Amino acid sequence: MKTILVIALSLAGCAAGKEGLSEEEILSQNPVVNRLPGGVEASVMDAADAEAALDRARRALLREEYEQVLSIVRETLAEGPPREIARSLRAIRVEARRGLLGRKVLEARILPERDVCVRGGEIVLELAVRNVSPQAVSVLRRGPGSSVSVFVLDVVRRDFDIYGNVLSFENRVRVPLPEDLRVPVGGRASVTYRMPAGRVEDRHLGFSEVSFGGVLRPAVILCGDERYYSAVKLREAAVRVFPPGYEPIAKDPLGTLATAYRLGAREHLLIAAELAGTFSRPQAVARLVSFLRGPETASWVTVMAALRRLTGRSFGNRAQAWTAWWREEGGHGVE
Repeated sequence: MKTILVIALSLAGCAAGKEGLSEEEILSQNPVVNRLPGGVEASVMDAADAEAALDRARRALLREEYEQVLSIVRETLAEGPPREIARSLRAIRVEARRGLLGRKVLEARILPERDVCVRGGEIVLELAVRNVSPQAVSVLRRGPGSSVSVFVLDVVRRDFDIYGNVLSFENRVRVPLPEDLRVPVGGRASVTYRMPAGRVEDRHLGFSEVSFGGVLRPAVILCGDERYYSAVKLREAAVRVFPPGYEPIAKDPLGTLATAYRLGAREHLLIAAELAGTFSRPQAVARLVSFLRGPETASWVTVMAALRRLTGRSFGNRAQAWTAWWREEGGHGVE
């Protein structure tokens, strides 16, 4: 059964159907927030203390300590922080609630059918959820007077070429639920989405990586007697797109590295480095660095582009800096 679901729990006093209290509700319930003439808020909390609280909330969010984030946000908003900091705290609160939903109620993932594909083909994604709550969950395709439940996918394509250029393209895709999704306890459901993996004629000398993120925005989620309306975050995924004919390189990418460098086949060199890095990154980096110890060739630019991609380091196009770094690392600069 192909489906999808979402469920939310009451988080930090969040009323069902809301992302949280509105600004006016907070003001009406919080006597320490004052107003200046003309309806302008006067913050009571010291700005430095508010900034420190915001920093703590951000760091807790990065550690995925969602309950701690909600506690910090709730206490800080109650003290009346400056308007801009309050706005940032509310945005962080939304992310924390989504994360808590995914941990305690519904795991939502983007699962590619394959992690590599050919330019001119298609990328097939399974937008999947798993019910981790103690009750059955339903995600209705449409609620009373609401729009259709939809997956909102944030798609980023990055094109890597033999000259070291990286071009990025962003797009947002909406995938509506085709039907109500009903997920039993411990069960899962999914919706399939297909998208073109670029056109063959959209050719650049290299490969692409397409990253996917986003949320499921439900019309309404039913769990027992409760109704919830919060979005749930999708765990991200990525697919690499290679030009037609890459398959022979994939059979022996490390071996292809030396051959491609010797022949000056720079696109094959870049693709072989990318594929080799998937299975044996230290060996791929060691071999690429070894090329920079010989006479300079036109392929050096491609070699250093591949090194930046595999190591996350940036020494520009300075061959000596790359070889010195690798020597200082004792040949163990990557995992």
